[in-house]
Amino acid sequence: YNFFYNPAYINDFKNWLIVEKDTNANASFGFVSSMMNFNMGLFFNRDGGLGNTGANSANLRPIDLMIGGDAGVKWGLGIQYAAASNPTAGAAIDDSSELNVRLGASFSGLDPFASYRVIGKDELAGTDVNEYSGYGVGLRYHFGEWTPYAHYGMAEREGKG
Repeated sequence: YNFFYNPAYINDFKNWLIVEKDTNANASFGFVSSMMNFNMGLFFNRDGGLGNTGANSANLRPIDLMIGGDAGVKWGLGIQYAAASNPTAGAAIDDSSELNVRLGASFSGLDPFASYRVIGKDELAGTDVNEYSGYGVGLRYHFGEWTPYAHYGMAEREGKG
C-alpha cells in the first residue's frame, strides 16, 4: 500500500488483485495491471486517504486511480475522488465531495512525494457549509539498510456560517 502515499511505487509490484473486508463489514478491492511501459491501478472504497470528517464521511465511497511508469526515473500520479449524498430531510449536510491528487518519484535512492486536496466540501441545499483543504510533502532516502524519511502535512476545515 505504499503507492497510496507515493504513487511511483506502483511500478514495483505489477499484476495483482486484492479484496478486503474490515471489522465493520466494509469491503474494499483493487488491482494493478501493466500495459506497455505503464502501470495502472484502480482501487475502490479505500477511505484511509480521505481527510473529510463531515456528516457524510461514512457514506463516501472513494475511487483511487493511479498510473506510473519507469523511464530511468520511476514516477507516479494518483487521483482519489469520493462523493456522497444524504437525502434525509433535516440532515445537517446534503452532499459531500472530495478530490485528492498525489505525485511521486523514485530515483537515485530518493523518493519524494506530494499530495494536494483539490476539492473538499460539504453542502446543504446547494450552499457550501464546510470546506476542507490540505497538502502534504515528504521524502524517503535509501541509505543502505536504513531508510530515513520526513513528512509534513496540513489539513484544515473552514466552516461557512
